[in-house]
Amino acid sequence: MIREIAKTPYEEFPIYFTFGSRMQRAEMLASYTLACANAVTGADTGTDIVDSDTLASGKVKVVIKGGTNGEVHKITCLGTSDLGYDYETEIFVVIKSEVSDYCEKQEADNINIRNDFTEDIESGDTVSTHAVTSIKNDLTSSTAAIIDGSSIENPYIYVGFKGGGDSDYHVISIKIVSANGYKYEKLLLLAIKEQ
Repeated sequence: MIREIAKTPYEEFPIYFTFGSRMQRAEMLASYTLACANAVTGADTGTDIVDSDTLASGKVKVVIKGGTNGEVHKITCLGTSDLGYDYETEIFVVIKSEVSDYCEKQEADNINIRNDFTEDIESGDTVSTHAVTSIKNDLTSSTAAIIDGSSIENPYIYVGFKGGGDSDYHVISIKIVSANGYKYEKLLLLAIKEQ
């Protein structure tokens, strides 16, 4: 089974390899090996992409990190069961900073936008800290000019927006660190439009 997971270079979070559906009822995963390679060049990228890996509760937990925009890495997990059977699965990790949401406002509007991290963080984890920055369409920082505060109401980050010039676009980066130390990022596009 092959899966694909997208992440930004900032993000660091766990992914899981499981083999249970392919194993016999009482069979357990006893050991595993990982291989990580750049999907284009074939170069070993394990230390660049894999922060840590462990076997727990029949799953292989791999914390992925870093990477450079545009890269694709293939992580292959070969698991061996207590009955001596081998199972293999792969996950492709695509590194990309991609806008996932869009909102617009008029110049005079002061608005608050809720950003939901429910689907990102693991069950039982919470948002611990956050940072919000903004880059204008001319590639200059617009954080002080456009961001009007932010707050955490787990698992949401509320971001206030103010000002801006007509026809300006801003890419807003919302970065969080969870209580378990994992890092997540959402990118949204804010358009300033006079109706």
